[in-house]
Amino acid sequence: MTQTWLPWNDYPGLTRERLLIVGDIIRDARGEAADDHRPDKYETNWSLGVRGYERTCGAISWSVQEHPWLSVVSGAGGGPVHFVMTIGGHPVRFYRGEPDEIPARYQQPSLPEVVELQRALAIDSNLPEGRCLRIAIDNDATGRPSAIYLVEIDEELATPTNVYLIPELEQSGTVAEFARPIPPAEIPPVTAEAIEDAGQVTTDHKKTGSRDE
Repeated sequence: MTQTWLPWNDYPGLTRERLLIVGDIIRDARGEAADDHRPDKYETNWSLGVRGYERTCGAISWSVQEHPWLSVVSGAGGGPVHFVMTIGGHPVRFYRGEPDEIPARYQQPSLPEVVELQRALAIDSNLPEGRCLRIAIDNDATGRPSAIYLVEIDEELATPTNVYLIPELEQSGTVAEFARPIPPAEIPPVTAEAIEDAGQVTTDHKKTGSRDE
């Protein structure tokens, strides 16, 4: 398993900036779910897990309005469904756990994924085949994400082939489109012209009065 994997080299739509944004959407949603957790009201980790999952799905579904490269092809309505998003045209699912501990139900692509994988390959035949992509969310003891990874899985062996740790957006600087600087406009110097007859100007001012009247 390659530790220095850069996903965008194999999947052009999975740019670093996009992964940072999706990672922060997930962190915010699950962090807020953990903030609202009430063990004192008999809530268990089960309810926290359900809340974290649904809020993550909802936050990603809402964010498609802001990011045209992000879409949800399954599960936008919420509930216990297969949630599949596409990032730059590449289908991705997420699960809670470590990169090398993939739950059985996430080891193979679901039907919506297969459709999107075929569509992506039709556009770019150089994409890896027999692979599917997952986002692994490793939580701390409070239910907040301690690390988020993009994981590439071998569909036949059901094992990770590549892993990329998605850093936090605030620790990576502001993500913004690069704008080429525009050179300043060249303004010719202002030259003063001598007044030929100051007396005439004074006389005219007295005749006409102030411009503020």
